[in-house]
Amino acid sequence: MPLSRHVARGCRTKANDMGRFSENPDYREYERLLIEVHRLIAHGRGDSTDADALREQLEVPASGLNTDEIVRLDSLSADLYMLQDKEVPAPNFQQWSTDRLRAELKEAWEWNNWGMVLTVLRQNAARILTIAQIAYFRGRAYAELGHPAPALEFMRYAARLNHSFHYFELDLLRDSDPAQAIRIAQSDLESPHETVAVKSLAAGIVFQSTRGMPESESRVVYERIVSALRKVLGREPKMEPIPLAVRAHVFITLGLALDALGYSDQAMEAYDRAVQTEPNNDTVLVGRGIANWSRNPIVALADFQRAIAVGTTALIPHVALGLEAMRAGRYHQAAGIIDRIRQITTDPQALALAFEWAAIIASETGCPADDVRERFRIATELDPGNIRIQKNAEVFETRLRMVGQGSVPFSRWSIEGAMDLNDARTRISEKNRAPLAAIN
Repeated sequence: MPLSRHVARGCRTKANDMGRFSENPDYREYERLLIEVHRLIAHGRGDSTDADALREQLEVPASGLNTDEIVRLDSLSADLYMLQDKEVPAPNFQQWSTDRLRAELKEAWEWNNWGMVLTVLRQNAARILTIAQIAYFRGRAYAELGHPAPALEFMRYAARLNHSFHYFELDLLRDSDPAQAIRIAQSDLESPHETVAVKSLAAGIVFQSTRGMPESESRVVYERIVSALRKVLGREPKMEPIPLAVRAHVFITLGLALDALGYSDQAMEAYDRAVQTEPNNDTVLVGRGIANWSRNPIVALADFQRAIAVGTTALIPHVALGLEAMRAGRYHQAAGIIDRIRQITTDPQALALAFEWAAIIASETGCPADDVRERFRIATELDPGNIRIQKNAEVFETRLRMVGQGSVPFSRWSIEGAMDLNDARTRISEKNRAPLAAIN
């Protein structure tokens, strides 16, 4: 029987456990269509010609699914019935006691066992949670399992029932639909009714939107961010206290905006306040390091080293320390940083830089010429418009010819230009999210 039976009119589905997201494009397409069908059902259009057309379209990707993927989609279909205020219990449903429900959910949540979280929610969890809470838990679980589309659907439903879940809705939108996230964040930033956590997140999203903007336009955005966040901090005595993690992220976004406007002293004061609030927060340390890089690189490197020590995956501290090691000829240290860069990013320009440095190190340490050329070739393919990489490849060939002619090579490598501070500010704003524990 075709899988589309799972969204037939009035059909109940199995609710087996959830697994990791499949890279199968048929799976992703089926998931997308499934959500569309359930949206129509939730709006009372389950019998419409549009719904029937979607059901027919489901047959195409269904043919490319394996048994495990069918089970996963059965589970999702069951969960999506909550959008029409229905709950479909698990096929092996047992009337667990409320004590057991709480214990099982607590254990699954604490151990990040997201598949088990979904299983527990299908055991009539409405006896211990509100519908909004169930939708929130489902959204978080699906997001952690690598299913952003259904995660956002459930989180939207949770936020519609209880606005306190809007933070998580906006956070998911930030990754899945940046354009919509920016529109909502702009409104949230100006709203007098939003929480500090939402405003902090919204400010980061709006800051991120300035990438590629002309300076005249981006300055207007930065000024709006500064104004909104200063209002947030100024009204705190009249509101509930701001959690430390949220406060730190408010200060770091304020610092980023002030720094971008050229108000260096005010930006540094905001960064210092952020570090005082959360001294081991890697985002805070990276933000202050970026601000200090031009004026006091020694202090900046100390912040970058601390950020790396606490496990940051931000690129800029690794690039800064790698640049310093390359300048000083500490190639063993630089090689370790290159390996780390390749582990933490898939960004082509960052990887190109890593291969460029690897080529220089290979040349300086006497590796075969073909090995050096191969590294430069990869770097050029990753970032074909990078003039510095092309010049360094030419420097290598020039040096090689001079050595072959018995001359002392005098051509020098160019390693400057690796630190784009404006891009670094935007990148760190993407990571500027308060820990969920501070919001829950």
